[in-house]
Amino acid sequence: MKNNDGLEIIKRANELIKQTEKEALEIIKKRELIKSKIVDKSIEIDFIVNCLTKKRYDDLTYNEKLFVNDIFENATKEDLQVLKDKYFIDLEDLKAIFLSSPYSENIRVISRKKQQKNHI
Repeated sequence: MKNNDGLEIIKRANELIKQTEKEALEIIKKRELIKSKIVDKSIEIDFIVNCLTKKRYDDLTYNEKLFVNDIFENATKEDLQVLKDKYFIDLEDLKAIFLSSPYSENIRVISRKKQQKNHI
């Protein structure tokens, strides 16, 4: 029985590795496609595209977290439109990063506190 459990764990681990590899390849392809559309190539553009095509906040480097934190705190609709139009960033990717960030949790906590105050 224990041997089967071990095999199941190994099988599941292999499935997770394959899924992670698949996600990584999808991200690489997306980055290549985006970068092929951008005429003006620069290090800054590479940074923006690489950062905003990651799926989770925890996957970001320290500098990338500073960048997205600034977006979450200060970006206007116009700023988001520039990311979409000039850098071909899918705003759903940015939303996924946001939803996996501490900002998302903070908003949920604030919302719950407001609801509790309204019920008093």
